[in-house]
Amino acid sequence: MSAGTPLAQQQQQELFIYAPTGSDKEDWFFMLRRSSKLPAFADSGALSAFYQEADPMRAYTEAMDKLIQNTSTGLGASPEHQATAWLNALVGRVFVAVHSNPYIKDWFIHRLTRRAPQQTETSSFLGDIVIQDLNVGNSLPVLSNPKLVNISVEGDMNIEMDIDYTGGVRIEAATVATLSVPAWDAYMKPITVPIVVAVKIKRFSARVLLKVKPFWETNRIWFGFYRKPELKLELEVEPIISNKLIKIQMVNQVIERRIKEALEESFMLPNMDDLSFTPFEDIIGTF
Repeated sequence: MSAGTPLAQQQQQELFIYAPTGSDKEDWFFMLRRSSKLPAFADSGALSAFYQEADPMRAYTEAMDKLIQNTSTGLGASPEHQATAWLNALVGRVFVAVHSNPYIKDWFIHRLTRRAPQQTETSSFLGDIVIQDLNVGNSLPVLSNPKLVNISVEGDMNIEMDIDYTGGVRIEAATVATLSVPAWDAYMKPITVPIVVAVKIKRFSARVLLKVKPFWETNRIWFGFYRKPELKLELEVEPIISNKLIKIQMVNQVIERRIKEALEESFMLPNMDDLSFTPFEDIIGTF
């Protein structure tokens, strides 16, 4: 076609791809979308190299490696772990698909903000803790040893299981430290120092109770942790913004204590928290 041909008269070549199944269509869609991000005339090797270096691909690969590790451990271990390997694989694979989505992070921040440890008399030199950012980690808890305690015709249901979490969720939290020297209180006002720390949950394991109440209107699963066997919690607190006037070890101890206090107040039986099993918060029940 000559350069002088009007644009309106030019025709673009259209290609139609036939896929016999919906699954095949999805495969074509993803591969075409990936290819559209490459320079013209790039070969299949360039496509592979491009996506191996992309941040989403690295996060995906890391999360899948963790999922394989968790489910393989279950398959090669006791019958109790083998019984839930399929469930851990299914739920874990869904998590891998969505864990980098910003909406998931916002949802976790919203939930955690409701339960954020607040100032108490025993730790008065630190103010309220505000969650600033969160990395949801690379895996969900591994479930094992499930037990159906009871289910009734009225709808009451109780299930117990063990959970073991090593996904490394990282929470960035800010607070303010108030420093005062008793001998100088008459001459100098207390000093306030901003502090930002990163709290990483290295391991969390416990026996959990899941409960659905005997009301047809309910759309919630309640959960709480048993005191026996003893809940295990391993934290790692790293300073991001601190001050030489404050020993970071003191801050670590206070934050760890506050997290355990928040767990005690909100999640240790008989205290329980809840999750909605429908996305419609204002619509109750299923009838």
